[in-house]
Amino acid sequence: MKYFYNLLKVSLFALVGVFATGSAYAQNAIYGDNIIIDGDFSADTLSSAWAPFNLEGTVAATFGVTDSAASITGITGTDGTSWHVQFNQILTADQIAAIEVGANYEIRFDAKTDAANKDLVVFFGHNGGGWENYASAVTLADTMATFIQTVFVPVTWGLDDSGMKLGF
Repeated sequence: MKYFYNLLKVSLFALVGVFATGSAYAQNAIYGDNIIIDGDFSADTLSSAWAPFNLEGTVAATFGVTDSAASITGITGTDGTSWHVQFNQILTADQIAAIEVGANYEIRFDAKTDAANKDLVVFFGHNGGGWENYASAVTLADTMATFIQTVFVPVTWGLDDSGMKLGF
């Protein structure tokens, strides 16, 4: 069976808590720049910042960008194992340095699929080692929707320890 996924405007922002006295008011506010490179896919080409992956030899998939939306189409040969097809941004040393240990971050993206109720694994964490993941899966529908996850980052991994990635 062939599936496709579309992603729009992927971002990773630091969150800072805003508190008020008198009433129990707390709110997160976006702080700083988007850590993700080419998260809006505005060039309508697949930037070298993104690293598509499919299990070599058995799985086929086509990765592209059209109308500022990344797409993974023509997925075949998979048994449904989530890591067989991936769309990742392997973070650079500068991106990792911009992540503050002990802080919350917001992962925000728009996505849809051609098959309603299709799970999409969201990965933000260690690109190797124990594959620690701070994000969680979402369930997509056949209409575009915005997904927002707040993740706490207790530790980062430098390039000398396999680094970090954000992926789907």
